[in-house]
Amino acid sequence: VLVLGVLVSGCVPAKELTIDDHGSRVRLRDGDTMQVTLEANRKAGYEWTVYEIKNTILQQVGATEYIEKGVITPEACCDAIFTFEAVGVGETGLVIGYHKPDEEPENTFVITVIVE
Repeated sequence: VLVLGVLVSGCVPAKELTIDDHGSRVRLRDGDTMQVTLEANRKAGYEWTVYEIKNTILQQVGATEYIEKGVITPEACCDAIFTFEAVGVGETGLVIGYHKPDEEPENTFVITVIVE
């Protein structure tokens, strides 16, 4: 996971978040990067999609990466890895939804990001 952040953005992410960080407030400095890693079951047709973000404050860097896990469970076969960069001072909600294509999210990951 750390290597991916280095390859995508050229630097180590300032923050690495998981589903355990749902509902939290995250502080970044302008120019910092942040990674969000969420378990997914792509074999059952599920994916994570960014639903809410203020692109003037926080931008996704590249496409979402799906990395197969060594141990596959019925609930998760891979990790979805999102990389974001703080691009402006302010506050934004970040909402990432877990869904099948053309369906409403069954689960969401929600945080507040404050860029200083």
